[in-house]
Amino acid sequence: MRIPKPLWLLVPTVLLVTYLEAGEITATVVRIESGTVQLKVTGELLPAVGDKVEIYEVLPDVELEATVARGEVEADRNGHIHVKITSSSSPIRTDHKARINSPNPNRATAERPHQPVTARANGVIEGWGTLEDQEGKARVVQRDNGIELSIPGVYRDIWPGVAVNAPRLLRRVSGDFAVQVKVVSPVDVTGKTLTAKRPVEARFLFRAACLLVWHDEKNFVRLERSSSLSRPHRWGYQAFDQGRRAATQAGEVRKEGESWLRIQRKDGVVYAWYRQAGDEAWTAMEVERLSLPDEVTVGVAVLNSTSDPFMVRFEDFVFEK
Repeated sequence: MRIPKPLWLLVPTVLLVTYLEAGEITATVVRIESGTVQLKVTGELLPAVGDKVEIYEVLPDVELEATVARGEVEADRNGHIHVKITSSSSPIRTDHKARINSPNPNRATAERPHQPVTARANGVIEGWGTLEDQEGKARVVQRDNGIELSIPGVYRDIWPGVAVNAPRLLRRVSGDFAVQVKVVSPVDVTGKTLTAKRPVEARFLFRAACLLVWHDEKNFVRLERSSSLSRPHRWGYQAFDQGRRAATQAGEVRKEGESWLRIQRKDGVVYAWYRQAGDEAWTAMEVERLSLPDEVTVGVAVLNSTSDPFMVRFEDFVFEK
């Protein structure tokens, strides 16, 4: 039987609408928190609240997919997709992929841009924490899956007994935890000069992008990608316990390449690791049992002794309980 022309014209239209409205949106896990994850969507379609989410990993060698967790979209906060996990079969990682079944997706357009969020002293950046800046000259800008923490060409440090005035973006945590961040920006003092206004003890050029576990200036852990005139490309690690320097380590890194910093506390013992893009394995720091209180803060900081402005971009801040 011949299909009448009006009906024939309607068939592909219905199929096209069904495809767009019942689309599958792909995404990547960029942040992990207790019971929730944050996704970065691939493409221009954005899911709606309540859409079902499957998080999966691609098994090596066999190239098969295995479901890791399931959940549903809890919020779309300026393009940052927050998912509440309803079930999981194994730990979620930031390299895991996600599929979102979205019957009625939204389309990211010029009218709905992903606007950066800016904060100064005591301002809050969602997922990262509160900016502690006693000198009041730092600024943090959140863009996509990262933040840019910047200071002018002034002396900022975390040096007990000398100066503890570095801007710190911190959030509270208690008990056991793991925290990880990626340093994207170069950290290099080559060609720089010392800032004029600084303590007499600060005689050397230095810059650092830090991951912190913080209680106070006598009790903290600091892991960093840093630079000094004698070692322009290095990582560093310090742990202070009741005012005592419990650990100090440093090592060389390559000039180019993003860096990952990771710190974990389990049963009062602190573990830390450094890895640079291209490394096959993490470099482990000394393991220390520290008398930190149950509740501490964790986050990032920038240090500087040069006369030039300093900005560090941190990405993929992962917090695990």
